[in-house]
Amino acid sequence: MPRKSECRVDCMGFVANEPQLRQANGTPVVNLVVIENEYWKDAEGTRKERSHAHSIAFWGPYAETVSKLVQKGSYVRVKGNLRYKPIEGQQYDKAAEIRGDDFSLLDDPRERDESPD
Repeated sequence: MPRKSECRVDCMGFVANEPQLRQANGTPVVNLVVIENEYWKDAEGTRKERSHAHSIAFWGPYAETVSKLVQKGSYVRVKGNLRYKPIEGQQYDKAAEIRGDDFSLLDDPRERDESPD
């Protein structure tokens, strides 16, 4: 019997784009870019920072839910499987994408209630 193998990703950060729900072959899909900020101190004690952008795709019912609840600037936690898809026009390079299968909205609800519509 084959053994299961997978590469799981657990990412927290801020959404950099406004989620747009679309259809791909009749299936709902929404793409997010989540920015993860990394902080550390170097050998001299100077605080350093680096940001990483993660491409995330939610499909099916999750896509519809994400598109309703998440907006640009939302603080989220996303879990999913790491996938690689070909880059158009490039023979060997592939782009990493997280296929999201779980998410949590980490925003403070009081902050959302205070924001203007």
